Amino acid sequence: MIRVARTLSLALVLAAIVSAPVAAQDSVAGTWEITSSSAEMGEMTYKITLEQDGTEVTGTADLAAIPEVEAVELSDGLYEDQILSILMHVSAQGQW
Repeated sequence: MIRVARTLSLALVLAAIVSAPVAAQDSVAGTWEITSSSAEMGEMTYKITLEQDGTEVTGTADLAAIPEVEAVELSDGLYEDQILSILMHVSAQGQW
């Protein structure tokens, strides 16, 4: 579980870096394909779909590329002053 959490944390940091050019846009809505890699899990590609209503952001994530992941929830999304923040909760091996 710790290994999956560390990898996902790294993946989200990479996603923020990859998404940096989008910051000049007024919306982050759409489907994003993210590729990340780590020594522990290798290269992974997954999709995040975001919806935006004003500054509120919601969405879904498809982490099927990681077999240990059972469910994913995105919450507390906010896009304000060209900065996106969103929490990704991951259930793996029966734990959130």
